[in-house]
Amino acid sequence: MSMLMLLCELWLWLCTFAGRMTTILEVQDGILKVQWELEELRKRLQEEVPEAERAHLWKREDHLMKKEELLIELLIKMEAHLMKEKELLLREKELLRMQSGQNSTALLQDRSGEWIKHMLMPGLTTLPQHDYDLANALFPKKHGKLPVVRRMYYERLMQKPDVTESFLIEADDSTVPVVLSVVLRDSFGPKVSEMGVSGRAGFFLRDIFELCRSYNPSKFTYQFFSDCNATTAGSRSSSTKERSRPDTLLTASGCTFLIGEDKLSSLSDAEADLTAKVRPLSTMFYGELQFILGYIEAGSAFQWLSIGKNGVVRRVGPTLNLSTDVDRCQYLIAASIC
Repeated sequence: MSMLMLLCELWLWLCTFAGRMTTILEVQDGILKVQWELEELRKRLQEEVPEAERAHLWKREDHLMKKEELLIELLIKMEAHLMKEKELLLREKELLRMQSGQNSTALLQDRSGEWIKHMLMPGLTTLPQHDYDLANALFPKKHGKLPVVRRMYYERLMQKPDVTESFLIEADDSTVPVVLSVVLRDSFGPKVSEMGVSGRAGFFLRDIFELCRSYNPSKFTYQFFSDCNATTAGSRSSSTKERSRPDTLLTASGCTFLIGEDKLSSLSDAEADLTAKVRPLSTMFYGELQFILGYIEAGSAFQWLSIGKNGVVRRVGPTLNLSTDVDRCQYLIAASIC
């Protein structure tokens, strides 16, 4: 089948959603269906089939692979467009505030410094010393709440009242509620490539750390690298092996404070990869710090880790399923505590 016919088929597939915009989740669903058909087709190819049918199956396989490639390309573009829309929204809000000057009304005032306090628990008097201390800090019995814009709050209240009342709080259109609303609504769909998993982790963590840096009274200057390597993340910290960087690094003053590894489907593979990329913490850089924070992610599964002073990697707290509302909220609150 020619590329033109393939593009026509893809266009017709998109037109099945006529009358409304195709969503990221619908494109992801289309990719998963193509991948399922490819899997079934390849099982058939492993059987003894007539040569004429085998030739047809090969052509169909080639067609499906090209269709999958085009859909993934479309998904990447849609996700990039979503990020640009969010940036434009925030710039528009900032412009309105600048134009309003001293006559700013209550609706235009950015109350982010007030709203972010609802997310953050009172500061720890001492750093966690053990894995269970870290688990209690990341998943406290009395947790904070996520401020979201009014429209999202009432949408979620109708859909999941228990989750909404436990984890969300109604807020105005300040920067923190706007960013959290965008992230909570659009950033946690199923991913169809390892790059997509890394992109979600990188975009989200960068957003949450920037909010905390900008509006939390305790300032923390850092460098955040996602989808990184030795060239893009030249940290002087001795916590990672040279020429073998994890997918995600957060550093400050030459020390690594967060290490992450992303995979498409296997959490165990992500853990094995990350374990191979860390080394014992240097006392020269870290003093008597017992561990640094890590995470592994695969598909919709997310797991916090502690990376011990001796370089040993341990799982901390439950594995979160980011396709569920409760676990998404727990993930967002835990990351803000970090």
